[in-house]
Amino acid sequence: MSIIHSPNICQNSNCSSLVFKDGTGAWSITNTNGYNSPNESIVGATASLIVTLADASVHTITLTGFPTIDTTLEYTITASDLGYSSTAQITDQILSVQYRVVTALTTIITQNSQLALYCQVNCCVNSMFLDIDIDCDDCYTLQESKLRKANLMLQGLKYSANCLDTTTFNKTLAQLNKICLNQECSNCNN
Repeated sequence: MSIIHSPNICQNSNCSSLVFKDGTGAWSITNTNGYNSPNESIVGATASLIVTLADASVHTITLTGFPTIDTTLEYTITASDLGYSSTAQITDQILSVQYRVVTALTTIITQNSQLALYCQVNCCVNSMFLDIDIDCDDCYTLQESKLRKANLMLQGLKYSANCLDTTTFNKTLAQLNKICLNQECSNCNN
């Protein structure tokens, strides 16, 4: 048998951090790819995330308390861990993420994945729903048209993110960012 990592990383709802969990768990009859005997032990092992942003900058984050068999343990990756200011939101983009575990026997186990971030444009489009003046018959049609277009683009962005279609994701994200710049969208941190 061998260990097969089950890392899980997602963005929090205020767009300012990522949350990491290791879903690998302990070896058992129903989890033969888990940590510890007969697979390799995690005693003395270390773990890190190597995150490559869309601008090609690389950030290595040492994951204190990982690897672990506790599948509920979370590690928060802040904006400053990724080179942003401590109060910044993480830019919408597709990240490359490598989860790396080095065991006491110096076995290196890695799991590579990509993560699409679209928290900011999602927040912008959602706030557009709140801005519709339902009492204004003349302006509702124009607002509804803009919202419909933005919402369809957001759904397309999510689809391209699920398929990891970077080209379509980046084109759609650029168009959504233009729409959001022309809106006075509510800030997700509020």
